[in-house]
Amino acid sequence: REPYPRLLEHMLGQVYGPARVEVLNAGSIGYNSYQGLLLLRTKLRSLKPDLVTVRFGWNDHLMSSSGRDEGAFRDATNPIVRSLGNALLRTALYPFAIRMRLESQAWLGRDEAQKPPQRSAWAPNMSIPDYQNALRQIATLGHAMGARVWLLTAPQGFSSEGDLERFSALPEDAKARKLLTLNAMDSFSQMRSVHNDYIEATRDAAREAKVPLIDLDALYRKASDERLFALSDAVHPTLQGHMLEAKTLHRRLKKHRVLEDYFANAPVDQ
Repeated sequence: REPYPRLLEHMLGQVYGPARVEVLNAGSIGYNSYQGLLLLRTKLRSLKPDLVTVRFGWNDHLMSSSGRDEGAFRDATNPIVRSLGNALLRTALYPFAIRMRLESQAWLGRDEAQKPPQRSAWAPNMSIPDYQNALRQIATLGHAMGARVWLLTAPQGFSSEGDLERFSALPEDAKARKLLTLNAMDSFSQMRSVHNDYIEATRDAAREAKVPLIDLDALYRKASDERLFALSDAVHPTLQGHMLEAKTLHRRLKKHRVLEDYFANAPVDQ
């Protein structure tokens, strides 16, 4: 009910005054990094943000969309087609082309929202190279919109050995175990290992794109607070977790004088 964007906006309002800073939560349930790239270029294309924070990871290696038409959910594997797609992303034609494609598939009875079949073996929704490419493209588009771009790592509820032991000891009918079954994973240990690979990939992507990294995973590990995640959910932080993230972003904004510099150069009425 109080996600970190709302908490951050409240914190900033206390410092700079109400309604002077707007923090928009553009997150969409289940989206992977490539869908986030499409979202930024289509539905969010009219925004003029000063800062874009980007956090993906879980939906890139979980909830595989195998069985769907992959084109709308992940980048092309052919390098020539990918280069063409990257070029089209910068044009006004792209949103129109995507809409026409999806409408034509719906007319032909190919519903992209259909539930994917149960998998017998784990496979990532987005491979690490595709994931990193999507993050780099998001950074490029964010800069083209005139915004700063910060990449965030996605924290996890079993970063320590003690956390992992607690999840591993859950009964077979526990809610948290359904995530293992859905993604054909053998254990929480495997899930942690896979997620750590994507966290490291996020760090590499930030270095390659030359954008700041907010390492929330490292921050959560350092905090070592069991209240940051519920025992039944290792993916979504609790209110305490969202508060930790809002405070972290607030400190980073203050450290880099992002808002001070903006208000110093903004017209008097802004």
